[in-house]
Amino acid sequence: MRALGRPISVLTSFSTNLLPSPAIGADRILSGHGSVIADLQADLLRLVQAGEMAAAGKLYGRIQILTAAVYRTPMINMYTRMKEHLVMLSRLDSAHVRTPVTPLSDCERGELRRSLVEAGLLEPAQVA
Repeated sequence: MRALGRPISVLTSFSTNLLPSPAIGADRILSGHGSVIADLQADLLRLVQAGEMAAAGKLYGRIQILTAAVYRTPMINMYTRMKEHLVMLSRLDSAHVRTPVTPLSDCERGELRRSLVEAGLLEPAQVA
């Protein structure tokens, strides 16, 4: 497409596989998960564009921890999981949902908290 001589931008929104797209030439990331981790996604893009693939791979590992916690079955709850992450990061007051979506269980909230700790976004002491 770029060989056609017209300026274009290639955006990736494949949240479960963000590193390969910029590595083969995507210009930007446009991902719903960016509502939670836009800073990490921007850092990933900068690292890839700078050719710092080892650092990009390390960061991608952190991102994948969060992606696995959010993008899993039942998929209808992925947005609720993102809202819960935002609440845990003090960026949103509540993770209110409307039917047919239901609130998450305490067990799943605990799993989401642990993913934030494992990815380095929350201190272990912040996990209730």
